[in-house]
Amino acid sequence: MEEKIIGLVLAGGKSRRFGEQKAFAKYDGKSFLQRSIEALQGITDKMVIVGSSEVKMKLPSSLQKLFIHDVTSFKGKGPLAGIYSGMEYENGDWYFVLPCDMPLVNQEVMNEIYKHRHPSYDIVIPSIYGKIHPLIGLYHPRLKPTLFNLLKNEQYRMMTLIERVNVKYINEQNFINHEVFTNVNDKETLNQIQSLTKERE
Repeated sequence: MEEKIIGLVLAGGKSRRFGEQKAFAKYDGKSFLQRSIEALQGITDKMVIVGSSEVKMKLPSSLQKLFIHDVTSFKGKGPLAGIYSGMEYENGDWYFVLPCDMPLVNQEVMNEIYKHRHPSYDIVIPSIYGKIHPLIGLYHPRLKPTLFNLLKNEQYRMMTLIERVNVKYINEQNFINHEVFTNVNDKETLNQIQSLTKERE
């Protein structure tokens, strides 16, 4: 029987450091959100966008049907709440998580991560030159009780989860382009990656 892979796009909320909602910032003519969706499209069976009401209001009607809020108990409690909420909303054999502030991530990256999945792993994520990227990767549904307990006990750090479960790290040797893991938290970083793109054209 084929595995059911659910794509979870973490669209976030106000993005105070960035100055606007990052989900709708644009890189190379497409919004960050659209780029995250496209990176997951070829490898997932169903897509879910998790975010705030502010994000939902700006979504085109074609994407509103994919949108969910955090479960009420953990509303606005960060990525752990987003992942847990996605698991509550949609049953799957694996959950492919991707944030909407890494616009360089593409299907090639997703395919490489997917190749490393195994039933013995709880999480499969990149670790590039020692930097762990917990929000790009595969999460097994058996994590749901652990996620619930962490959230219930107000432990919201991703690394708290990572330290408690069986994680498969994929290092830099598995990826040709390491720039794809750039996290865009501010306009300066966005300008930098846009400049690099123009230099290559």
